[in-house]
Amino acid sequence: MKKLIIAGLAAALACGAFAQQNAPAFDDPKASVIAVSSAAVPGKMKDNIKLINLSDDENISFRVYIYDSKKASWNLYGKALLKGFYDGDTIDSDFEDKIRKVEYVAVIPDGNGVYEYEAEKKHNDLRIKIHSPNGSADESYKKDAVTVDVRSVPGVFKDNVKFVNETSDKNISFTLYAFNDKNGIWQKAGVAVLKDFGDTDTVDSPLEDSLPSYACFAVVSRSGKTYAYDFKKANKDFIITVR
Repeated sequence: MKKLIIAGLAAALACGAFAQQNAPAFDDPKASVIAVSSAAVPGKMKDNIKLINLSDDENISFRVYIYDSKKASWNLYGKALLKGFYDGDTIDSDFEDKIRKVEYVAVIPDGNGVYEYEAEKKHNDLRIKIHSPNGSADESYKKDAVTVDVRSVPGVFKDNVKFVNETSDKNISFTLYAFNDKNGIWQKAGVAVLKDFGDTDTVDSPLEDSLPSYACFAVVSRSGKTYAYDFKKANKDFIITVR
């Protein structure tokens, strides 16, 4: 499954790069022009433009422009703020009813971050996924990760991954990774935030229904503090209890 995800992203980025050869120019060195016509991105878009954060950065903002082919000009569609991993922002815009025939959009980060963009059409929306540049990921987190072989835990796991806080600590957060080969690529599967004792959080993951298919998970404390973890399967969920 991880190979399919990587191959899909590579194909999408390659397709975008090919289409960009004929794309209209945008007078900003930080702008990325993305072809979103039906030929470049299959599917329908008629409602909204939504940005989704799959990068390693948090609290990042972007401006999105749409290209008017008749007037050969760019119009500001709106702005998006992405607070954390897999956070999404549906842009509020006066042009919402005018995206059906849009062939190009431009995305500009407000900060100094460098990103790669992947476009897809889903539920009549245009979704633009924000990725960190390929090969730029810092893997130092692996040395502090606690890993578990999902298959070795008794029970049935088909649905969600849930975290439970049984510590006295408040506002603690954890990153979940999924992989099949410990020495291979780890997919960032989501983030859990636990406010206080007894709090639970279901991981909202970009891996979606494929999450139960991974052989192993890794948990990383985002604060760097060391915790103990219990793993079990219950009600078709995979439960990670933090102690």
